[in-house]
Amino acid sequence: MKYSINIFLTGLLVFSNLIPISVTGSTGYFQFDDTLKQDTTRIKVYIDGMSCERCVQKIEKKVSAVEGVRTVNVFLQEKYAIIVFDNKISTIKEIISKIEASGYVVNRHEVILNKKG
Repeated sequence: MKYSINIFLTGLLVFSNLIPISVTGSTGYFQFDDTLKQDTTRIKVYIDGMSCERCVQKIEKKVSAVEGVRTVNVFLQEKYAIIVFDNKISTIKEIISKIEASGYVVNRHEVILNKKG
């Protein structure tokens, strides 16, 4: 199931747990995906070498092309990406290889565990 919400006010949004989001345009349109299943993995990948929005778009495009990847959200200022993928179809190594083949350096990655209850 997917939810959509339009944000028109500026302010701080706080989430009780990490939810993969897709951001489109500058209007603040967010799409929340709560379809995470047991065979889905969420990772946080720390990336060096990004300097502009074009870098963000390049990484999102390359990683999104990996079969099994559901969402890719790259955060330029924080220098990391949150990637959700089907671990029965693709691997962390495959995703990191795509990022590095695009000319960036992956320092480390973390698997983000789903909260229960």
